[in-house]
This record gives sequence, structure tokens and C-alpha cells, in this order.
Amino acid sequence: MAQYDFRKLIIKYALELANDKMTSQGKDFISYRINQNTMFITKPGADFANLKNDDIVIEIINKDAKDKEVALHSNIYATKIEINAIIHSNHDLIETAANMKKKMKAPLDDMAQIVGPTLRVVQKNEVKDIMKALKGRDACLVKGEGAISLGRTIAEAHTGAMVLFKACKCHAEGQKLGGTVTIPFLESFLMHKVYKMKYSNVNQELMIKKEKEEALIGPNDDTSGLNI
Repeated sequence: MAQYDFRKLIIKYALELANDKMTSQGKDFISYRINQNTMFITKPGADFANLKNDDIVIEIINKDAKDKEVALHSNIYATKIEINAIIHSNHDLIETAANMKKKMKAPLDDMAQIVGPTLRVVQKNEVKDIMKALKGRDACLVKGEGAISLGRTIAEAHTGAMVLFKACKCHAEGQKLGGTVTIPFLESFLMHKVYKMKYSNVNQELMIKKEKEEALIGPNDDTSGLNI
């Protein structure tokens, strides 16, 4: 029976976020659902540029967990059964955009395609408010806390995080020049629908298969901290 260490995927994409300068000073989190009951999640303050296995812990999916970040990720996994990865990024540009409005209209094509016509902004960092903002969506902003991006694969969550970062940067820069030009709602809505149809469940199944191949445990891998 094949055995996997999904910490490999978390480390890979944490480094990509760090290299693209999409992280803050230790306020970022990535989690990956292992199964129905457990997940990997990065520790608070983890350095994404130098992430190690010891920086990633196994947590029970518990909606009432005392740790707020664990509770948030647990609520998302318990509610959205198709989601397998979550990226919570806290770059200054994201926080600037989140402080501006209650809702951001899509300023870029890729945001319209991947996120949708609008991006909801949560005013309070409360799990129930974040869950409400994520209803029917796979991304949102949280005032003072950054951006949350979900994915059926960690690659999809990472793409969403990149798109949010670009959209927030565009929005913040646009405000300095008197306002951001956004894509009309109907056009954004259609772009999102086409994207969802193009990247169907079949394509995601192939991505999940690819990620499992990357996470396969090799003979020289450090498996300490795994329940195998």
C-alpha cells in the first residue's frame, strides 16, 4: 500500500510563496487535509523560506479547537468536503486592500476567472464570519488578517493565492491614482463560469494524482512525526 508525506507539498508551495515575496513575517499558514479526520498545518511563526518537517504538525479536524487557525481550517474542511488545501497569507498589500472595502470587484481577468466577480472582505476575524464569506466562494479577505485561498489541490489553492495577491496589489496601486477600473459584473460572472467548466473535476482528479505522486515516501525520506 502506497504511503504519502504531504508535508513535501506544503514545503514546496511555502517556498514558492516566499520566493514570490507573497508572505509576511511569520503570519502565514498552509494546511493540507490528510483524510476526513486529520490535517497537516504549519506552526504559527513558521518561516516559509526555510520550512522544515518540524514546522508542520498533524492536527485533528475539530471545529471547536482552541487554536483559532486550527478551528478555521477545521471548519472549512468540515463544510467544504471537496477542499483539500488552504493557504492563509498575510502580506501587507493584502491587508491594505482588505482595509479599504467590504467587497472588491475584479480588477483583473484572472481574478474574475478563478475567484469570481467579487471578493468578499470580512470585517472581523471570527470563524463564523469567515465561513459566511466563503459560502459559494473559494477565497476571501479578512481585515487585518490577510487572504484565505482554498483548493481541491494545493496547486489550485496556490494559484488562488497568487491571483489574490495580484488583485490586491492592483487595487492598492489603483487607489493611489484615483480609483481602480474593474471588470463589469456580467463579464466577470461569465469568465468565472467558463473557467469552472474548463477546469472540471476530471482535471482536478489528474492534479490530485500528480500531487500524490510527488508526496510518495521514498527510501531516504525523513518520516519522523508521521503516523505510519
